[in-house]
Amino acid sequence: MGDAPPTPGATVVVAPVVMPGLWDCHTHLTGLTGIESSQFAFTDLALRGARAVPDLRAALDAGVTSVRELGGLGIVLAKAVEEGVIEGPAIYAAGAWLSPTGDTRTCTRCRSSGCTSSLLAQASCVRAMAQLTSQQRRASNCDATPR
Repeated sequence: MGDAPPTPGATVVVAPVVMPGLWDCHTHLTGLTGIESSQFAFTDLALRGARAVPDLRAALDAGVTSVRELGGLGIVLAKAVEEGVIEGPAIYAAGAWLSPTGDTRTCTRCRSSGCTSSLLAQASCVRAMAQLTSQQRRASNCDATPR
């Protein structure tokens, strides 16, 4: 039994259960505290990485042993998890969010001064977008066999 306090009158059932690890099939490990897109460009990358670490631990504590990370810091966090530097579920990362140059959904800093955020990547034409996609695919472990 766990550390839960006793509940008078409750029926206690004890049963051996083995449950496989859960998958979170859509997550963003951004390390941001909100959804304001300007945070991508103005929040330090190291700070965002540090903020994401407790999220990974919380996922494990909830029984999630694998995540599909769809735009965020997944590529670098996956390496840290694999090396044992931080505890977390297996991360299958898609890489940066890809958008066309000048896309109004990206932050002003990215449109005007060439934001270097690892969360965003922009391309000005179809060929450049294909190249970005190939770069992201090589950088990620999206083709890895699930553990």
